[in-house]
Amino acid sequence: MNYEQVKKFVSGLNKGDVIAPEKCEIILGMSCNDENYQIGMMKLSNDLIRASVEINRPLSVRVHHNSIVVNTDHEASEYHEQQQIYGIRKFKRHHKLHDKLVDQNNLSREQLESHRLSGEISRRIKNAIDSEIRITMVKSKRVK
Repeated sequence: MNYEQVKKFVSGLNKGDVIAPEKCEIILGMSCNDENYQIGMMKLSNDLIRASVEINRPLSVRVHHNSIVVNTDHEASEYHEQQQIYGIRKFKRHHKLHDKLVDQNNLSREQLESHRLSGEISRRIKNAIDSEIRITMVKSKRVK
């Protein structure tokens, strides 16, 4: 299915719909047992999101097993909040490992400068995230 066909397909989708595995296989032109199926599903879900925005009917979708779920607004809100939390956790894990995974003695001067700069930027972002999380937690305690 080319992108123009995806745009037409999106216009028929509604929040809460599920694109069954059989339909996904037809759209992708491959079986769910194919080694590239999950990659195709991720590309298809990204194309669906992009096309829905282009036709001014923004939809949030997620791959669930071998199906694609079109999230309701409530599901989309929860899903994207969950994805942000996962992203923050992944970022923090990466930040912790930044210096541990690189033997700085093996870097040229330019590489070392770049490595240190990226570490500093990462540290500042992590501190900003931590600060915002603390502020949010304090505010939420006041509300209760």
